[in-house]
Amino acid sequence: MASWPSVNSLSPPDYNGLTEENYIPMIQSEFEGNYMQTRPRATRVRKRWNLSWGVLPEAEFQTLQLFVNTATGNMFGWTHPVTTSVHTCTILGYLNSGVISPGFRSAKIGIGEI
Repeated sequence: MASWPSVNSLSPPDYNGLTEENYIPMIQSEFEGNYMQTRPRATRVRKRWNLSWGVLPEAEFQTLQLFVNTATGNMFGWTHPVTTSVHTCTILGYLNSGVISPGFRSAKIGIGEI
């Protein structure tokens, strides 16, 4: 199993750009009389995180992009920067980036527990 690039080769995400959500898949059924019945599809809560970097040097962005290209569809170990707990995750969606100035980019990526 791969690991998220180390802090030495990739800056941690901005803390004000780190969002976390609990994901519980639900089953919903609608009935006559406009009633609805819901129940959880699973008993385990999975977490999802959106990571963002406001300013990321180009070399670190290339490290992130290489990791995302090789880890998409696979699982990897990620250490939460605040709680330091390790989670088994996968990439959710795409790596979004924008050019800030020559040699610097902003980046966003979503990851989620398996």
